[in-house]
Formats: sequence, structure tokens, C-alpha cells
Amino acid sequence: PETNYANFGACSAFQIPRSNLLGVPACRVAKPGFDQETWSMILQRLQHDPSNVIEPYQGYRATLTDGRRFYISDAVVWNCYTDVGEYYGQAILFDREKAAFSGQDR
Repeated sequence: PETNYANFGACSAFQIPRSNLLGVPACRVAKPGFDQETWSMILQRLQHDPSNVIEPYQGYRATLTDGRRFYISDAVVWNCYTDVGEYYGQAILFDREKAAFSGQDR
């Protein structure tokens, strides 16, 4: 999956302009090794129950500029569909003001 929408808050958290964030593979913003197992379980839950909303979600992500990791908590994850009901991907909502940055683990 790839990033197909990003608001100002997401661009700020990932430290990249919107035009550069769109189309980025999701694996580039997820910090490798930190929460892949949890994310796989969430995707599996969403696949089995498309109306499912996962909350709260928490996990690590990485900026696209320098790879600094940041932690998101109290996030909400859900599936997205087109106007005709075709699966489009997942969305995640988090408060960028609550994102905790770490200067380590680049």
C-alpha cells in the first residue's frame, strides 16, 4: 500500500511536503522492526471485518527526511472505500501534537 492522502498534520509529522509524501510506500513511514507484528494483526482484523475500526492504535513511524522515529498513540485506524464500495486502503488518524519524537534509532 502507498500513501494516497496526507493533511498538513501528517506532512508536518513526517517532515515532508505533501507532493513528496503522496505515493510513498507505507513501509517507508513505518519504522521497521518496532511494530510490524501489531500492524499485521490490525490489517488482518480489518480484512476479516471491513467495518471494523481499530482504536486505540499505537506504534512507531519515521520521518522521511532524516529517519527520526516518532511514537503515535491514541490513533484510530479504519478501511477506506471508493464511492462504489471498492477497497481503497487504510486510514490512520493521530494527533501530531502528541507524537513523541526520539533523537535515537535513525
